[in-house]
Amino acid sequence: MRQPPRFLQGKRTQRALAAIFAKGARCALCAAPHAGWTAGLFRPHLCNACMQGVTQLFGPLCRTCGKPVDSSDAGTCSDCRRMPHLFLIARAFARYEGSVERAIMALKYQGETKLAPLLGEWLAEAYLRHFGEDRSFDLLPVPMHPVKQKKRGYNQAELIARAAARHLGQRVVQPLVRLEEQNSQTVRTRAQRLTSLSGAFGLAPNAQVAGGQFVLIDDVLTTGGTADACADVLATAGAASVYVLTVGR
Repeated sequence: MRQPPRFLQGKRTQRALAAIFAKGARCALCAAPHAGWTAGLFRPHLCNACMQGVTQLFGPLCRTCGKPVDSSDAGTCSDCRRMPHLFLIARAFARYEGSVERAIMALKYQGETKLAPLLGEWLAEAYLRHFGEDRSFDLLPVPMHPVKQKKRGYNQAELIARAAARHLGQRVVQPLVRLEEQNSQTVRTRAQRLTSLSGAFGLAPNAQVAGGQFVLIDDVLTTGGTADACADVLATAGAASVYVLTVGR
């Protein structure tokens, strides 16, 4: 078989050519082929079947935590009335179920970092939906403990935040550090989470927080305990406002 010219034989060149002249792409979640897509240089897609498992959040929503509420119970939900949050407003792209849950779990626990651009695009869409064109906020991914991040190899919140920032044209900043490594908190109540997270976050050296406006970025919001713990540190350091934006809710 005739070999390509020497200048086309390098690994980098071959990867670039493979990206440009790619074959039909597959769904980033279920790997179903789709002849209408092109792989390579373009963002990952979900097939129509997987997209049907995405329930976007439009409203009515709790004005504080963003949880879906009954239209007759518009305003603040009973949880927020009983125990106010330390952040101002939290919003999300979609319900944490179906394809959204599968995509987040795959990114967090299966190393599927290819999903980060898609989740970041969803997050950017949610930002525009709920916060409009205001670009005065800095995007602040919830930090991960260094030991845990080294083990995983990345912080999924940071990957999502940076992907969203490319769409929105905003800064990604990190004035916070995770001081304590925590076990999974998904089965705890919000009060239990707040207690366990007390002292879990702190300010990074030379952090610029006073007067800043921040949008905390994470993959999913459950009770809001983690967001409250971060907001508490930021507010104490003089932040002007702290909002929350996640992919799932």
